[in-house]
Amino acid sequence: EYIVTLVLQSVCLIGSRSFSVFEESLNKVFGDKLKSVLEHVDAGEAEKKEWIINAVLRIWNSEPRIGLMFLERLARYHIIDEGTLVRYVWNYNCLPLREVYADEFLERLIDDREDLNLVCLECLERQVEKSKEDGDEYQCKYLRDAMEYRRRERV
Repeated sequence: EYIVTLVLQSVCLIGSRSFSVFEESLNKVFGDKLKSVLEHVDAGEAEKKEWIINAVLRIWNSEPRIGLMFLERLARYHIIDEGTLVRYVWNYNCLPLREVYADEFLERLIDDREDLNLVCLECLERQVEKSKEDGDEYQCKYLRDAMEYRRRERV
């Protein structure tokens, strides 16, 4: 975990000046090294994905919006898959319900992709069930409305 975090946070710090510097460092300097480190680490795929997300968001713990943008770019370079990011954002205290930047992040990520829309719907269904168990009717209604919106988007 330490090596993965070290490499990822190095890329993030180098790229903190701009996204183009970040993408350039991923493309030319660290991309292959990072993929190699991830391939040779003795851990499960889910654990590696969690390390990636935590490493990036730890750097921008006071600006999680920026961290999500960096994760979005890591997904473009196939360092982490978009479905994992959709699940993370919904599982992190229903972040899209609380923060506009998380909802915008999901919209950019999902765009017109049916597979990611289905992942988002699955997450919403899980959150509705959790809200029912917690007795949070307001959040439950809001989540149902979000599900309805997602379903209409698929048509």
